[in-house]
Amino acid sequence: MKKENLLIMSVLVFWVMAMPGCNDGGVIPPSLPDYMLSSAKVFGVAVAGSPILGVVSLKDSNGIVIGPKNIEKDGTFIFDVKGLKAPFYLRAEGRVGSTTYRLYSAAVSTGIANITPISSIAVWLAAGGDDPAKLFDSPVSRPLDQATLDKAVADVMAMIKPMMDAYSAYGTDPIRDFYTGNAKRDLPD
Repeated sequence: MKKENLLIMSVLVFWVMAMPGCNDGGVIPPSLPDYMLSSAKVFGVAVAGSPILGVVSLKDSNGIVIGPKNIEKDGTFIFDVKGLKAPFYLRAEGRVGSTTYRLYSAAVSTGIANITPISSIAVWLAAGGDDPAKLFDSPVSRPLDQATLDKAVADVMAMIKPMMDAYSAYGTDPIRDFYTGNAKRDLPD
């Protein structure tokens, strides 16, 4: 097995272990705070099995950066992107236990953009196998579109379908579906 494939599978197995925090099939609960309904926000959770303790940054497609800002204890983060240009590129840096992470995600529009090991792999695939750090550092060089990102997510999810089926989680979108960093997650006000 190629080194890259072994790494991908290891990350995927680790991420699936975090799935118990997901709600049923990614369905957004009806009692969401107003910020989740705003058209000028990018928000989500930064998790790697558990919430990442660290910082998150967002860069728009013109290279304007917001952050780094602290990730909340439950893994949540939120950015006001009014006046910024999509797509948006996200990077979370921090620790879960004694392991250090630098993970990436992307959002072609406003709304949910979770940052997980799976989102990092999807961004890697969407960028044509290029390092997600390069995409974050130079978003103008390879702007993402929704079809490319959706295909990358579908490809990753197809690779891990047996594991996802075992957790009744197949069909979820690790980037755009609402889920929690832990079962007792409180949404920020």
